[in-house]
Amino acid sequence: MSTFSPQEPSDDIIARAATGRLSRRTFLVRAGALALSAGAAASLLAACGGSTTGTDTVTVVAGDNQFWPTVQTYNTANPHLKVTTIVSAWGNGGQDMKEKELVLMSGGTFPNLAQMVWLKEFAREGLLLDLTDTAKSWDVYPHLNSAQIARMSYNGRIYGLTLGNNTVFQYYNKDILARVGMTGPLTTLDQVQELASKILAARLTTAHGNPIYTTAFDGGNWATDYWLWAGGGSQMNDDYTQTLIDSPASIAAYATMQNLVKSGAAPKPDGTSLQLWLNGQIAMYISGEWDALATAQAKLNYGTAVMPKGPTGLNTTSIGGVEYAILKKSSNQDAALSLLKAAASSTYQTDTNPHVIDYFSDLSDYANPAKQAAWNSQGPGVAQSRLVTADQLQSSRYNFLEAPYVFPDAATIYNDALQQVLVQLADPATVMKSAASQINQGISGAVNS
Repeated sequence: MSTFSPQEPSDDIIARAATGRLSRRTFLVRAGALALSAGAAASLLAACGGSTTGTDTVTVVAGDNQFWPTVQTYNTANPHLKVTTIVSAWGNGGQDMKEKELVLMSGGTFPNLAQMVWLKEFAREGLLLDLTDTAKSWDVYPHLNSAQIARMSYNGRIYGLTLGNNTVFQYYNKDILARVGMTGPLTTLDQVQELASKILAARLTTAHGNPIYTTAFDGGNWATDYWLWAGGGSQMNDDYTQTLIDSPASIAAYATMQNLVKSGAAPKPDGTSLQLWLNGQIAMYISGEWDALATAQAKLNYGTAVMPKGPTGLNTTSIGGVEYAILKKSSNQDAALSLLKAAASSTYQTDTNPHVIDYFSDLSDYANPAKQAAWNSQGPGVAQSRLVTADQLQSSRYNFLEAPYVFPDAATIYNDALQQVLVQLADPATVMKSAASQINQGISGAVNS
């Protein structure tokens, strides 16, 4: 019979291991019951004097155990380095992985490399190694755009390498547009409004009588903030100390979104927009490369393009991806640096291995014929979606309120406000002024604490 109690919290086990109050055998049994990998257990044992694999090992917290071992094959500076992966589920917004990293550190165990979208938060807390001078010598550095560097940086210093960057773009249904005498792609928000008016006037439905919408607003603020920026609004000031979601221009942008819902040109966001798109019920679907294969398999007559520009000429979208950073208190930092340098090398960046092909940073590699051939082999529409992603990434930016590094509750407050505007159809000015007040008070309190 197992002696493991499922109610025993993992952080308590880690704390007891770190103080030597668990035997090595008992700790390994309980680590297994917690679904920690052998590498994670070895790393945790290092905190309490257990044996490890030595100075030729780097431990990484990541979402799978194939990526970094593949990167290691490009590590010419340290070809015999052993990579041990602590595999973690991502969870909502990365919460599961973040909690695992915090649990490890609270027990005195510091993996060499850790995956995150909370780099700025950890850097602000002094948990990460400053990589600025080293990063500027990486092969990939001259090919990074400002949004990528923003994801990697805090207070003008670089703390990690960004990989797998992505963003949203427009999928457009050619048949729906043709039914109202229009063609795609849609290049301006004025055209989107024209399309909405024409679809509503024609009372378009599918062959099964289902309503046809102009667009949809699923995806949380990471996706929908396109409408804010294209509409002339602002999310934050330049140093991220104050939100501007209550400015007149921002409120006008939210009102534009709400009016599309009120008029019936867009459904209330409820997570079903992908299915509506695949059913042929959305004219302009805003999503990313992850929906390319499903779209092609749905046999829609569609195209893809960058997002329409707003009245100020902007079609800015949020940049996604993950960062890998070196924990400041970890050992073997030179070895970890050699692994990051390998991931940033021009030779790795062109790799077409299915496990790593999308985890690169050099945006010029979207045009690499070998990568394009590999994407084509994954199914129809995949390669084209990558090319549109590359184009749209040139107009992308860091989204503070996706994962705020100061006052994290700001993300919840903001997304709740968006739900009030787009689902409950509450007054945008009232809602956003209240949300802005809460967010700004929270940021001020955190900064001054």
